[in-house]
Parts: sequence; structure tokens; C-alpha cells
Amino acid sequence: MCIRDSYQYFGIFFAIGAFLTFISLFYIPTIPISPGRFSSLSVMGSLCMLFSLVFLKGFHSCATGLLTSERRIYTLAYCGALVMTFMASMVFRNYLASLLGAIAQLCAVAYLGCSYIPGGITTVNALFRGTTTCIKESVTSLCRCESANSSIHKATY
Repeated sequence: MCIRDSYQYFGIFFAIGAFLTFISLFYIPTIPISPGRFSSLSVMGSLCMLFSLVFLKGFHSCATGLLTSERRIYTLAYCGALVMTFMASMVFRNYLASLLGAIAQLCAVAYLGCSYIPGGITTVNALFRGTTTCIKESVTSLCRCESANSSIHKATY
């Protein structure tokens, strides 16, 4: 296969994967009713995007790149999140586990993708650290407001 064909196949499979992932976002509100719709589109889109790298780099080169010592943990986390999302939605039909699997899949693919960029893992770590700090502080401030409101209601009775 010539380089021009491999770029075309890469573009086609990546576009199909991005489209399937985009369509899966419309099924997020229906996760409690039918988690399989969201997760099947999300998993297929993710696999298409991953498969597009095979056309770009070749199977052997892509497989050895994904299984190097610095990327092995991210690859295993990504594959585990894919399986978790699929099993949670299709076998167990648990919408909360499907949603958590999709979030884990997103985090794992972010780490995996950024592991190819110099300084990418450090950047992703900083983003996740900032996000978790923001969530913790929001929850803490909500708890403080709730306890203040409950003490005000107790004082008025």
C-alpha cells in the first residue's frame, strides 16, 4: 500500500470514529434508559480511531509503539476501560458503570494520545489535578453552604 492510500484510509477511519463518537454524545441523556446505545457507538468510534493509526503507522509499528514500557500502562487502561464500558452497558445494563467506563476511557485515551507528545503527560496530569481540585473545592463549599443553611433553619424554628 502506498503512502497516499494509507493517509486516505487513516483519514476515512479517523473520520468515521470521530463521527461515531460525536453521535454517541447525543445518547448521553438516554444512558439510564438504554446504556447500550451510547456505549456501543462510543466504543466503535474509539476503536475506529485507534484502528486508523494502524493504517498510518502499520500494524507492527503501531503495536510495538502501544506496548512500549512507557505506554503499556496507558494502553492497558484504555483497553480495560473499553471492555468495562461495553460489559457494563451490554451485559450488566448498569448505566452508572457505563458512564464511569466512558469517563475512564476518555481519561485513558487522553493519556495514551498525549504520551506521544513531548511533555504531554505532564500537561494532562496538571489538567486532571486542576480539575480534581476544582471539584473538591466545589463540593466542600456546597457542604459548607448546606450546613450553614441547615443551622439557619434550626435557629428559626
